[in-house]
Amino acid sequence: MTSRVLQALARILPSARAAAAGMLALALLQAPLKAQEYTSDSSAPYLNPLASLPTSVLIEEFPVGRIVVLVHAPTGSLSDMVANFAFVRLRTGLGVPVKVVSRERMGNAEALGQLKRRRPDGHTMFLMSSGHFISILDGVGGLEFADFRPIARAWNEPLVIATRCDSYATAEDLIAAARSTSLKFGTTEVVPYGDIAAYLLEEHADTKPPRLAWAEGPEEMGKMLDRSLIDAAVVPVGFVAAGTLGESVCPQMVLARARLPQMPTTPTALELGIRLKLAIFRGFVVHADTPNEIAVELERLLYGSMTDIVFVGLLERSHLGVDAVAKGSEWAEQMALQRSAISLVRPIRMSSFDENWGTSWKRRVHNTLSADRVSGAH
Repeated sequence: MTSRVLQALARILPSARAAAAGMLALALLQAPLKAQEYTSDSSAPYLNPLASLPTSVLIEEFPVGRIVVLVHAPTGSLSDMVANFAFVRLRTGLGVPVKVVSRERMGNAEALGQLKRRRPDGHTMFLMSSGHFISILDGVGGLEFADFRPIARAWNEPLVIATRCDSYATAEDLIAAARSTSLKFGTTEVVPYGDIAAYLLEEHADTKPPRLAWAEGPEEMGKMLDRSLIDAAVVPVGFVAAGTLGESVCPQMVLARARLPQMPTTPTALELGIRLKLAIFRGFVVHADTPNEIAVELERLLYGSMTDIVFVGLLERSHLGVDAVAKGSEWAEQMALQRSAISLVRPIRMSSFDENWGTSWKRRVHNTLSADRVSGAH
């Protein structure tokens, strides 16, 4: 790496000063990092010692310095693992260090804003999740989709609508029930799309307006289903495939373009005539002004790394497959489609949550579950 930097500097500086500049660059690269640059609770910008290099040199020599991946999640979380596993093969192949940096104490907009303020040279990336996607769509922090460029999708987990196995024999029965009465749909706080899926079902299947319930996690969601406190749950496919919701819970429909290998007998909403596709995703983005040559190279490198055995192993352990990985163009198309779908229900979603799911009902659910825990019921 050092030799490439010296060569780059030699081309842009007078020859008489090249040696001195090279010694300065070497000192900067070998100097220890300041502690504040990589602490989870710091908002200090990453100090790139090569920030003054012209873009033409950066393109030709990319990468010319360490790559920083910003993650808005705590160390050890799924997003943190996705970011680290994605770069396993590249840590040696790139020839430069790759540092995953947590920004967990910031809000979605503030964390994304960190990327927007960095130099658009491809050496800073951000792992965007569905939560960030919603924040941008809602206009939080003045951020726009045009501020970022999708590089590669690392994770794509379709949503599943599940019920008690003895409640509805088929997905058609569930739809028929939703057309005659307002069903109670539950969703975990892990999935910001759960409520959106329930409203889209009303939009596309002409059902009654849904009532919504938040669960603290998949285990609580399973208990709510088991006690008929909710009629259906909207959860990521991994929760169902792993049996997290319990043996009495069965998937009724998948909100994906095709049936999933892990549940081949479960129809898609599309098969039922409902234009409904929603998935939670994670993927890498860079500043929108990043030179195209660098963005294309990053896409090639990342896609190759994430279709390698190490990253695919992480996907398979989460009940996903290599098709969860996609290049930037495919991921951008998916985001555009989901933006269009969510825009249909966004005003309803933002205004009627408290009306459809009052605090009294929520308190009753939690009191019931708390009583079960105290009595030892399972």
